[in-house]
Amino acid sequence: MSKKYPKKPEQLDADCLWVSVAKVIESSGVRDDELAWCCEYVIGHRNTLREIARDAALVWYSETDQSCEAQVVLRFERQDGKRLELEVRLAPVIRATVDVNKNDWNLWREPVAEEVRAEA
Repeated sequence: MSKKYPKKPEQLDADCLWVSVAKVIESSGVRDDELAWCCEYVIGHRNTLREIARDAALVWYSETDQSCEAQVVLRFERQDGKRLELEVRLAPVIRATVDVNKNDWNLWREPVAEEVRAEA
């Protein structure tokens, strides 16, 4: 294992969850790192379970150097010890960003000269 992850605190705060990996089904990273990954998740007052799972899975994807589709079962543990496991599927997103400066845009907006046709 090449990465260091935090240790589970002895006592979680009431607004926190401990997130760890229960199982890796499909991945492109280093399996030991993927299985060792964990984090403490601070719950916002409006977080749904779906948002919490998505956020945690995206952090797992990033921190374990995934590069293609992945499927992982994350374990969520509350302060009172109750646990829930959720399966999450992830895939990379390809995004294109185009920077257009004002001069380019103004040039593009200029009317194109009409073609002059000679009569035959």
